[in-house]
Amino acid sequence: MVQLYMGDGKGKTCAAAGAALRAAGSGIPVIFGQFLKDSGSGEIQVLRRLPGLTLLHTPHHFGFFDRQTEAQKDVTKAESRELFREAVRRCRTEISGARKPNTGSVPAEGPACMLVLDEIAAAFRYGLLEEPEVLDAMRSLLPETEIILTGRDPSPGLMGLADYISEIRKVRHPYDLGVTARRGVER
Repeated sequence: MVQLYMGDGKGKTCAAAGAALRAAGSGIPVIFGQFLKDSGSGEIQVLRRLPGLTLLHTPHHFGFFDRQTEAQKDVTKAESRELFREAVRRCRTEISGARKPNTGSVPAEGPACMLVLDEIAAAFRYGLLEEPEVLDAMRSLLPETEIILTGRDPSPGLMGLADYISEIRKVRHPYDLGVTARRGVER
């Protein structure tokens, strides 16, 4: 199944982190890839220490994509594509390891892997990933993989793939009053 957490409200990554926590606590391997973010947020620091959870980030973070130089954008694009491909490789390895001997099937009690792609909607919006390649790869992982997607303004392709869609809408936010992200609350 595919879950999509979308919208302009706070909490999409936290929802994905909660799903990852639940899966890891149930013994399901989790591959958690983050696009366009550094690895400094509080929930990521905790997830990094969870057994059974692999956290993937791009080696470089240059800040907001629309403020990057063309050279930085090229690096971000290349590293984002490699992050996605590595996440898919790792999921396939987990699926292979979960198959029952002599049957080739994955046990029915739950997914063999959870793949979290945080801010994948933004990665599509900025052209960091090729949508057909990504959607084909995600389809190839189903039904053995639970896939969690996040981001604002997801593409019609992402929305069409999703079994669950939760919209997180901003009604009010301190940022609108000039309050920057606070450690332990918004980051």
